[in-house]
Amino acid sequence: MSGSRPKKRKNVDGAYHPRRDPSKKRKTNPNKENTNLNKAAMRSQTQQTITSPTGETITVKTSCVIEEKMVDGSPDSKAVFQKKFIESNNNNIPTHRNITITERSKNGSPTKVKTVTPSKTEMTCSSKIGGMRFFSNIPANNPISPIKKLPLKFSIEKDETSQDIKQCTVTEKTQEITIKLDELKKTLKEIKDNCGTRICSQNSVMVKEGVNAKKGSATKYAQTTLFEKNYNWEWLHLVAYSILGSDSQDEKNLVCGTDHSNTEMMAIEQEIKFLAQQYSDGFKLQIKANLIPNTHIATKIEYTIVTDDFTFSLDFNAQQTNKPHLSLQKYVHNLIQALVGTCKERKLVKEKGFDVSAAVPKTDQVYHIFYKKN
Repeated sequence: MSGSRPKKRKNVDGAYHPRRDPSKKRKTNPNKENTNLNKAAMRSQTQQTITSPTGETITVKTSCVIEEKMVDGSPDSKAVFQKKFIESNNNNIPTHRNITITERSKNGSPTKVKTVTPSKTEMTCSSKIGGMRFFSNIPANNPISPIKKLPLKFSIEKDETSQDIKQCTVTEKTQEITIKLDELKKTLKEIKDNCGTRICSQNSVMVKEGVNAKKGSATKYAQTTLFEKNYNWEWLHLVAYSILGSDSQDEKNLVCGTDHSNTEMMAIEQEIKFLAQQYSDGFKLQIKANLIPNTHIATKIEYTIVTDDFTFSLDFNAQQTNKPHLSLQKYVHNLIQALVGTCKERKLVKEKGFDVSAAVPKTDQVYHIFYKKN
């Protein structure tokens, strides 16, 4: 007899093999933290050295600057924020370097920087998330350039792959929820109870009724409708699975974007639990995705966090082509923590007359973390 013998799901006595019994769940560690950080790390660049075309080993260097309007308050408050942010970057990000801005675009956004170290290493913008600009000496594509569209040889309506996906009749998708720690804990319990397995895949949600989920690939959908076949696409959650659990698997909460854009979004999603711990009464999360007409393909995703102390907005390029460096997540983490810390100190000033001057740098910094647009 040729060929492999088909595997039996049950033993001869009608019982399931122990390893195939669907009633028995895989064991999980109840003390294990949320794995989003690990997932984001696995999807990011993590190297601290690169090899140049000439074979030379080069140390990876990164930095970040912030549009000044992202941090509200008096000059003293901004100085406190600056001190907290710089200290966190210097202490927690091995690739971080303090920099000065050397080149700007027509609207005043920085495009090139150099380190303040004796090497004066030049770095270019590798990623843009709202008012945050991330720089690296790793060669990268222009972070704000959209992916090249192919000349349409067929209409989207007639393409077979597009016909498998549910029709999109809107030009944007929006979500708004209130985040509370108790609700996040319920979601985490749901995920643990299901051993991390989702009750349905994004593919199965996005295909029409009766269509096999295998035909719901975001990559095939993007490549056979509009875009060149050089990138991987995914169904991106507007509100993350780690926040909503099974309720996040909904067509209204899913858009098509590149895998690198999805990784960048994980950076801010990781901070939701931290903010929920800081604001026991909850805070609002508002998200809007702008779509290419007649498709689920997003161009930009606007992410806004509204707390009692501040409103924090970031927008993501849903067609990002650069694989983000792990430092990007750490910069976002440091920014959120510095922002919350500054707001707490501002409250102390109002309520108890706390002297904030001790936290303000006494001399001007020779490097930049803020920039202003024209």
